Amino acid sequence: RGAYLLASGDNQKALATLTRSEAEYKSNISHDALDAKAPPALNPFGRGAAAKIGNSGPAVNLAANPAQQSAILGLVELLRLKANAQDALNQTDAAAKTLTELNDLTRGNGLDRPIVVAPIFRSMAVNSVAADKPEAAIKRFGQAARNYKRAMPGSRAQAENDLQLAGMLQDYGETLEAVYYCRTAIDSLVKLTITTSPDMIAPCLRVKSKRWG
Repeated sequence: RGAYLLASGDNQKALATLTRSEAEYKSNISHDALDAKAPPALNPFGRGAAAKIGNSGPAVNLAANPAQQSAILGLVELLRLKANAQDALNQTDAAAKTLTELNDLTRGNGLDRPIVVAPIFRSMAVNSVAADKPEAAIKRFGQAARNYKRAMPGSRAQAENDLQLAGMLQDYGETLEAVYYCRTAIDSLVKLTITTSPDMIAPCLRVKSKRWG
């Protein structure tokens, strides 16, 4: 329900719903897993994080406890949505704190797989935009793009992330790189026979105008 409310733009109710659900999720997860910390070298706020995916050691043996793994993955997605809701409500610092908790939970338990971390990197990028940190946002959108390419190539999520990255690159004067991400995103949307919001597409229209207008 929290995801539906967030998608509907009811951010305040979404945050309240997700916060209530958080306690229930955590009650089904061991203290060791909840207290796990990401190895310093794998902190996605640090340099080269995307290249180290899959190298962290789990705090608990999740392979022997699939129910525990499922519960942690559920909490991972809930925390990501909670951070998105906080950012939408201009609670930037609170969102950053939620994302740090999410980072520890994911990497500390050895769940840093491309399909898991791609949307997390994208949420971190959105938080960096909200915090007025464009260089960090470009880096994190880029990390998301690389992981979407590995785990969900040609997906809507990858296309929309690439559009957001293209917009940031264009604002930063990296027009050629922005064109690349515009092309990959639009190719994916055409193949999927879907569209996205005008705000998402707008940066690519501006890039086209600058290069060919």
